[in-house]
Amino acid sequence: MELSTELVVAVVAVVLAAVAIGVAWWSARRVRRVDRYVAAAEGDGAGLVSTVQQHADQLRELRTDLLVVHDNTTLLRRMAKDSLSRIGLVRYDAFADLAGAMSFSLAQLDERGDGVVLSAIAGRSDSRFYAKPIEGGRCEYELTPEERIAIERAIAGERAEAIVEVERTRRGSKAS
Repeated sequence: MELSTELVVAVVAVVLAAVAIGVAWWSARRVRRVDRYVAAAEGDGAGLVSTVQQHADQLRELRTDLLVVHDNTTLLRRMAKDSLSRIGLVRYDAFADLAGAMSFSLAQLDERGDGVVLSAIAGRSDSRFYAKPIEGGRCEYELTPEERIAIERAIAGERAEAIVEVERTRRGSKAS
């Protein structure tokens, strides 16, 4: 008995189809079993497919939230560059006959070294305040030694307050 080529191909196709159906049935059975297991483990009756869908939805929400956080971080970085975040403070005795380091120079700069240095000279009967603009760590006006130290500390990021004794060229006279 001789089998034709078409018959052999048809038999092989039927056998392969039967195997494919068996594998599909077995896979579906395993998926249902896993689905029941997940539903029992979750305790809310949700199966594997709905759990995966919930996780996918949550992942999309997290991606959206992450983009918002990224945009906010970028905005905050830009704002921080313009804020007067670098501070240098020097307290000192402006006059030889006055103690207690009541005078001070305070430099407030941004990341580029732009800002202001404020000085308060405390005397026995009066106080004087000065404000000088700073650009790139430099000032177009003459700076006192205390103001220079305050600016240097601000640029270096030294936040600790320190009382310094700076040798005054005009000891006992009012500082400018």
